Amino acid sequence: MFLGLLLLILVVGLFVLLVRVERIAGRLTTLEFKIELIEKTAAPTQATAVPLVQNIPLPLPESSKKDVEIPTTPGPLPAPQPPITQPLPTPSRSKEEWEALIGGKLLNRIGAVALIIGVGLFLKYAFENNWITETLRVILGAVTGVAALLFAARAHRKGFEIFSQGLVGAGIAILYLSVFASFNFYQLLSQPVAFVFMAAVTIIAFTQAFRYDSLAVSLLGWFGGFLTPFLLSTGVPNEIGLFSYLFLLDIGLIAVLRARGRWYILEPLALGGTYVIYFLWFQEYFTADILPITLLFLTLFWGLFHGFDLFLELRTTVSSPSIRRLVASANAILAFIALLLAVDRLTDNRLAEASAVYGLLYAATALLSWRVKPDARVAFLQYCLTAAVAVACAIGWEFEKFSIPIAWTIEAVMLLILGTAIERRGLWYGGEILLLVALAGLFSTFGALAYEPIGMYTPIWNTRALAFVIMVLGFVCGTVLARRDLNATHAEVLQYGWIIIALTLLTVEIDDIFRAISLGADEVTRTSISFQRFIAVGVGWSASGLALLAGARTRFDRPLFYGGCWVLLIGALLTTLRGAAYSPIELFAPILNLRFAALLFVVALSFFALRWLKDLRGRSSWAQDYRGVIRITIAAIAFVLLTAEIRDSFERAIGSVVGPESSPEVPRLRNLQQLSLSGGWLVYSVGLMIFGLWRRLRTLRIMAIALFGFTILKIFIYDLSFLETVYRFISFIALGIILLTVSYLYQRYRAIITEPSAD
Repeated sequence: MFLGLLLLILVVGLFVLLVRVERIAGRLTTLEFKIELIEKTAAPTQATAVPLVQNIPLPLPESSKKDVEIPTTPGPLPAPQPPITQPLPTPSRSKEEWEALIGGKLLNRIGAVALIIGVGLFLKYAFENNWITETLRVILGAVTGVAALLFAARAHRKGFEIFSQGLVGAGIAILYLSVFASFNFYQLLSQPVAFVFMAAVTIIAFTQAFRYDSLAVSLLGWFGGFLTPFLLSTGVPNEIGLFSYLFLLDIGLIAVLRARGRWYILEPLALGGTYVIYFLWFQEYFTADILPITLLFLTLFWGLFHGFDLFLELRTTVSSPSIRRLVASANAILAFIALLLAVDRLTDNRLAEASAVYGLLYAATALLSWRVKPDARVAFLQYCLTAAVAVACAIGWEFEKFSIPIAWTIEAVMLLILGTAIERRGLWYGGEILLLVALAGLFSTFGALAYEPIGMYTPIWNTRALAFVIMVLGFVCGTVLARRDLNATHAEVLQYGWIIIALTLLTVEIDDIFRAISLGADEVTRTSISFQRFIAVGVGWSASGLALLAGARTRFDRPLFYGGCWVLLIGALLTTLRGAAYSPIELFAPILNLRFAALLFVVALSFFALRWLKDLRGRSSWAQDYRGVIRITIAAIAFVLLTAEIRDSFERAIGSVVGPESSPEVPRLRNLQQLSLSGGWLVYSVGLMIFGLWRRLRTLRIMAIALFGFTILKIFIYDLSFLETVYRFISFIALGIILLTVSYLYQRYRAIITEPSAD
């Protein structure tokens, strides 16, 4: 075990040391090469005097003397050309540099490792044969470590810097192992005394790192410092001693980092080591009765790293901003998790209070950052978003049901307003994300889509409706702010969002009103209420679509325009499909019924939409196309209404006949029903054709022809096969008259049919 631990420490230290020294050597080599190249380039050059020749012809080749006229007067000298600059070539190591690297650096590290392993093997052999007592073994290890440090200092004074760093690493490792052996193997030292010695060795490591300006030595000190609690553990909890040691070790590491800013890797290593030890201790030894001490040390750990981060952001120029923000985020997340885990062990739930306090601390930090250094944008954004997340968690633990999305929406709107006011896009995006989280929380709340218990439901005046209304207002506020400072895509997405939320509220409120009415009703009444519920939802959607179109007509907006068109169309289809068959049929009254009134109302809304879409044609190319869709929808609604009224009138009459299977009245009513349907369709087709000719609408004329074809098929296939003789000739005579009439109309208004259609 002793040798295994020894090898582990040496391998880790050697690896880190090699990597760092290799980087420094590479940088020095590059720098030397650039300096040498600059010196060569900047050396003064000898200017060659060029005599100015006058009236002396220049010698030319024999072949060109006939074609070239030699000037006899001097011309202007050519303008000097700027020097051509080429990129510096990447230097490569020479043979001498590779030799120096291998012989002076690599062999030094290998030699230090070999020395430590050799001494360890010798000591192991001596221990096994009892050549040296336990006390003398520890003293020998300590003397060896100190001697290595002294020899390192001597070598450093003589200029052997790399060699001295290898001796320093070996000496510190031997000192760590000596203290560990004296406590764990031989029980020569108590735990407090061993802690003191380990801390002293760690301090020596950091002082040596300063002396030799070596990151590798400081990493060795970090490794040994955080390994000490594991090496000296006795299995007995000692919270104050352990956390005090960690706190002092972190202070030392931050002091080292403050003096050597380029050793920024020490901070994430210190943060990670601290919280790893804390969470391991927490899982094994934490109890609720020591919560105050635990919270105190958690606050100290968080405050140390957070305060250092704030100090660097406000007072100095950060050399590695990405790592700095990563460490700050890790500290915020780990401290928050540790806080929640500790508070959660209490019998009474204090998670909301703890999260709120944590959020307020980060909010205060953000305010301080903004006042002292307004240009620290990334740090300010990080502090604000951390505070927002903590407050959102507090809301989730403090409130329940629909109060949670209400509070989240209010918080999201505050972030949107703050981000707009101080021109911070990050806060805006955070507000958008929180708004989406609030929306997801609203829809996932029990009773959001079907109020429970329905017996306690009050239409509109309930917390669910309030949550939906506040959510709509939040999306509307986001839409207004996005139009001011962001691109149009954000505004449109948010606008579609509030449209969908408002329609959802309308749907669930109508549904729950009819659910509450149906409580305690009999079977027939419940069936009627269910039918009325679907009709009411369709009418509500149609009216909402027209309202959106009215808004687009006042101030054209794409989400309002497209949303109004589709919502109106969907509402009309819902009403039409559900109204195709009246339920229950025994309550049906021709014309004077809810379905007739609802479909007539939807048709009226569609005519208003046609008129308004005509005004919007200059603003959207789709307005004219949608007018054609609306016309087809109106024609389809009228056809379904006509068919349903005829069919249900006879169905109610058939249902009122006593003993329908044996009564001769039933076949007669069935024949009349089919004859009436065929006649009604033919008359409707003629009317549709006449209207299409009058308004010059080819779409309606094509619909009329298609309906003619469908009616002809019905007459020739169904009526000819199943109707009685008297109903057959009536059907065919009516069909012939109507077809001839249509043929006449086509011949009479041939010029209108061949001209371009208005749609």
